[in-house]
Amino acid sequence: MVRGGTTAAPSSTKKCIDSPEGTRYADIVTVFGEPQFGESPDGKMKVEWVGKINGLVFTIYDYKSNVEPEDNTDWHIGGKIKIAAELVNAYYKSITSVA
Repeated sequence: MVRGGTTAAPSSTKKCIDSPEGTRYADIVTVFGEPQFGESPDGKMKVEWVGKINGLVFTIYDYKSNVEPEDNTDWHIGGKIKIAAELVNAYYKSITSVA
């Protein structure tokens, strides 16, 4: 699948958890860099990051958000298994000191 002229994210998201409360777009960019993908073809996501942690693929995305990414504080973290999302959450917290 192609999204916005680039290869779309792998369909890795089977398990999902929410990001720490108050997680800001700028903080995600600081920790993970710019998002790899923009708006999805169905419009359900405006931005998405894809990466690996301990060899597990994860995604961070703004599913069905009504606000612009820069103003969003409600993010979803997904992976094929829940531990991938939990590892991303723990890593993010350790970098940003979000309790």
